[in-house]
Amino acid sequence: MLTVRMKKSAKRRIREMERELGKEMQADIERWRGRVVKFIGGAWAAIHGLKPNVGISLAESALARKQLARVVMAMVDATLEKFPHLKNFTMPGAGGGEVDLGLHCWDGKHYMECEDKVESYVEYMYEAVGLEDTELKYSSIAKETIEVLKNKAREPARYEQLVIAFDNCGFDWRTLKCGEHDPEKLVYHYIPHPIDVDLLSEALAKGELTEGFVKAHIPKTLEAFRQWVGDKWIKLLEIVGYILYPQPWKKAFLLVDADSRGQGDTGKSTFIQLLELVLGRENYSNVSLQALRTLRGAFRP
Repeated sequence: MLTVRMKKSAKRRIREMERELGKEMQADIERWRGRVVKFIGGAWAAIHGLKPNVGISLAESALARKQLARVVMAMVDATLEKFPHLKNFTMPGAGGGEVDLGLHCWDGKHYMECEDKVESYVEYMYEAVGLEDTELKYSSIAKETIEVLKNKAREPARYEQLVIAFDNCGFDWRTLKCGEHDPEKLVYHYIPHPIDVDLLSEALAKGELTEGFVKAHIPKTLEAFRQWVGDKWIKLLEIVGYILYPQPWKKAFLLVDADSRGQGDTGKSTFIQLLELVLGRENYSNVSLQALRTLRGAFRP
């Protein structure tokens, strides 16, 4: 009778959740809810079949652990369906062995850290089948589920250091070509814009970036750069190229007013905003000169 009530409670909770969810999440539940509800019913019956204080046989205890393990594995299966190509990348540790870098998800373009997202999904699953109405603790189930996921998804990190994922392709700086996004390649860098592949091919075929070519394709940008720096406009384009190369350069750029009075309104802030727009919010940080002067004196004259 207890198992029947458990299943009814779980299904009632699912119906309530489905009314609040979109089609995508409803489809997730449909794929796995029957399996999870069945496992949870068996686990719950096993738990309540145990006596609270004494007289618990080893067989009964083993049965409870086995049923709970099946619940966790059902959670694992559901999570792997939700997050295809889930990886737990590792790297060599300082003292030997491998160090986990945490769970990473493939979003169709590149890998990104997603352990918090996976934990939120496990919590959602926990609530969707009514486990919050039972004595099965979320913290225990979540901890075991994440641990199993990490063990199943563990593999060495082999970064594609010179590949940048754009919205429509992955650009390889070694070959100067754009290829299809591939979950078998660990690409970490992502620029949230498409790249004009035809225009890129045309520019590379010319072998040299001429003023005529730039004027034909980005005339407003060229006009603005000329207003700011005159015939040194190509230096600003070079800076754009430097920030898109996914390896460190031993270079620094300082934007100053040509007028020694420093009255401003010469394009410095606008150019920086352009760089930020090109990179995307996740790929840059800002530190003021005043803040740099307070970093343990590292930048003091």
